[in-house]
Amino acid sequence: MDVGSEEMANAVRGAGVFPPEWGVPAGRQFSEERARWVRDRVREHMGLKNVQHRAAAQAAIRVEHLRRRMHLHMLRCEPF
Repeated sequence: MDVGSEEMANAVRGAGVFPPEWGVPAGRQFSEERARWVRDRVREHMGLKNVQHRAAAQAAIRVEHLRRRMHLHMLRCEPF
């Protein structure tokens, strides 16, 4: 594939290897349109990763809270 040629979905891609869920890149290989497309996809990806990290942190906090409540309940139920 020559530099600047349009990439097709069923063709072997050039230097740009993108995740399949991103689809076929816009523009030609080294064009401003391609650069903008990549920036937009990376921005979306980073936003999704931030949401996933926050959700994982919140889940860990909920698990720790539940573990502490169970521990306190067990302490209350033990005969002294």
